[in-house]
Amino acid sequence: MRNKILFIGSNASFNAKLSAQLMEKGYETLFCPNGKGAIELINANASSLEGSGIVIDLKLTDISGIRFGELINLLYPSAVIAYYNSSNGEYNGEEKSVSPLLPEPLTSTALISELEKLSPSGNNLPAEKPARDGADAFALIKINQGASFFKNYFDNSIKNVVHCDATKGDIDIFVQIHAGSQEECSKIFDGQIKTIDGIKGGELLFISEPELNGRMKEIIHSAGILLPAEAWETARSSKELVCSYLVASIDKEKIQNALPLIKLKNNVVYCDYTKGKYNVVLMVKGKQFVQIDKFIESQMLNLEGILKVKEYPVINIYEM
Repeated sequence: MRNKILFIGSNASFNAKLSAQLMEKGYETLFCPNGKGAIELINANASSLEGSGIVIDLKLTDISGIRFGELINLLYPSAVIAYYNSSNGEYNGEEKSVSPLLPEPLTSTALISELEKLSPSGNNLPAEKPARDGADAFALIKINQGASFFKNYFDNSIKNVVHCDATKGDIDIFVQIHAGSQEECSKIFDGQIKTIDGIKGGELLFISEPELNGRMKEIIHSAGILLPAEAWETARSSKELVCSYLVASIDKEKIQNALPLIKLKNNVVYCDYTKGKYNVVLMVKGKQFVQIDKFIESQMLNLEGILKVKEYPVINIYEM
């Protein structure tokens, strides 16, 4: 391990005394209070963390500490990672299995000892999603009151539809389409979906790539790898969870900073940049819809650049 340690989390744990002790022992220390600051540091100093020690608070205020550790795995395979808990021993199920978990209060001796025992984090990288040719789009559909859309939809069996969910709100159906190009997506939407009996109207959001600066393209791509399709499918099919689509409008000057933060949040199981009326579509999970409402209030509306967020709870079509 190089003599550099990045500490991400509560400054109550990483205080001036601990920093001074580490510096006396020849270690350069860097501190970020949250995920936003850490991502900005990575973007500005692309190679500065190779081989470093990374210490992450499991209870980061703006992103998942575990998911951020996985991001470090992808970006800096030669780094070593340890975790600590700033919340007096309170853990969720996933956090209980994290290793190594540093004891509180942190001391320079224990910290250095633990980090020097570790192998580089890149030994256990998540599998990258295979690239998919063609284009994808979301169709946001409104149906006439009383229309039996799903009977007609299933009767037509549109092969290019990847996902189709009924939702509450002024959008009744979210449909994800995959085709060879955006033009083909439009033709499927106009010729096969909008012609189904009961359709009142709708619009397309094309899944795309934002214009990115610096290393942010790699950061956002890597954060996307941490949202596998299985997580989305598991959340959608679970009888113990509820899900909502969120559509968001984000200032185009702030989008590259907002996207990685959204993808690294605990409740998010899907997130993509889109072109159209909204520029981000995501799916969020929770045990109850009130939990998703709290997530929107505490984790989405305070993001820099957020202009608008709308929630569309996914409903069971057999209960309609």
